[in-house]
Amino acid sequence: LLNDIPIKLYQRETAERDLEIKRLNIKITEQEIKINDITKERDDLYDTLEAIEMERDTAISEWTAFVEATIILETGHRNSYLYNEFNNAGGIKCTSVSDVCTSSGYKVYSSKYEGERAVETLLEWYVGQFGYDMYAIRSVYCPLSDNGCIGDYERFMEIYNSLLYEEEVW
Repeated sequence: LLNDIPIKLYQRETAERDLEIKRLNIKITEQEIKINDITKERDDLYDTLEAIEMERDTAISEWTAFVEATIILETGHRNSYLYNEFNNAGGIKCTSVSDVCTSSGYKVYSSKYEGERAVETLLEWYVGQFGYDMYAIRSVYCPLSDNGCIGDYERFMEIYNSLLYEEEVW
């Protein structure tokens, strides 16, 4: 009987160690699950961030194509007299007595940059009014009652899509 005591103590200690090892393995497994959850959450956040960045880049390229198509159409590929002599990139007319104007009532800008930013500002206002309804915007920008505007929307969309999809603009 006395000889059995060390064996029973050993068995008990071994059983306790085995139980502690099982507890530690469970804790390790729980920690690994947490790490996997955190890793998945991080990966999901990266995917969301990537999608947001792609959406932002698309929005930027759509806006840039929108502004650029307007300028190209309004200036005849930046060849118009109004653009080259008066920096007016959008056929923008004078609206204030303080405006510097051409004899035909078009606004004069101090630089091509200023004239192009004026187009961008005008388009921002149109988007505020009509959203991105290109037809509505072009219909106000160049009304069909103006004979020079027949086919304007179609020409605009052709240029816009060419820029958007990086094709050669005619």
